[in-house]
Formats: sequence, structure tokens, C-alpha cells
Amino acid sequence: MPVTHKTANDKILYVGALLTDSAITWYLANEQKRKPDPLSGWTVWVTYEDFLKDFIAIHENKNEVREAKRNLQMEYQKSGERIKNYVSRMRTYNMLANLP
Repeated sequence: MPVTHKTANDKILYVGALLTDSAITWYLANEQKRKPDPLSGWTVWVTYEDFLKDFIAIHENKNEVREAKRNLQMEYQKSGERIKNYVSRMRTYNMLANLP
């Protein structure tokens, strides 16, 4: 059952509650962006897309595609590894490498 949110702020709060590790640290340090304050000089998260853009800019792995392509070339099925786990990992690398 999908969760619906009435406002962008509700959606940002919901996602913020799910974050962990460095992502939650970043979120808490930037939480004031949820509250418009013309005197603060901060870029405000007016929409969920504004929040997402900031989040991706900080947390996106700039080398992700290159790393995924390298992993595809070097990866092999480990001894005793279930085929479905191997295939799942390879599909993930394939997706991250932006390959068909």
C-alpha cells in the first residue's frame, strides 16, 4: 500500500526518518532547508525534487558507472554461491553501468 503525503515537507520528513549513517548526518545538518526563511540565505527545499537534487549531489558516487563496469568484468560466481545471488549481483552491476 503506497504512502501518500500531502506536502513536499511531509515527503521530505518521511524520507529523512528512513536515512542512516552519513545520509542522516547530512540531513540533520541541512534540515533548516525545510523551513523557508528569507533572512537565512539558505537554498530552501520547496519541493521534494529540490531535496532529492541536493541529496544526490552529495551522496551520488561519481565513479559508480566506471566501478560497475569494472565489477562486471572481474566478477565471478563464488564457490558455494547460489546462482540467484550471483545473477542478482550481476544485474545490479549491469543496471549501474547503464547497460541494456
